[in-house]
Amino acid sequence: MRGGAPDVGDATALSSLRRGERARVERIEGSASLAQRLRMFGIRPGIDVLVLHGPNGRGAVLQVGGGRIALGRAVVDRILVASRNGTEGAPNRLREAS
Repeated sequence: MRGGAPDVGDATALSSLRRGERARVERIEGSASLAQRLRMFGIRPGIDVLVLHGPNGRGAVLQVGGGRIALGRAVVDRILVASRNGTEGAPNRLREAS
């Protein structure tokens, strides 16, 4: 756990991951409207995400499917994930930038 992000069972807040890490969304904590908005962006339980930038005090940029999305810290804290194997399969530009 990093930065006070909650651990809930096997899931941890997305904000506890580091740049280049992959994770599978387990659940979204918060209102139904937040969950619906994230689903519209393609973020829902069972989906893999890749952290491209952050997370930091301001939020994170994620790769979801073929797109990128920037989310604020309050939202990133509410997305609970199960970590995957680091940067395996990460785009080459991400590996080179590290």
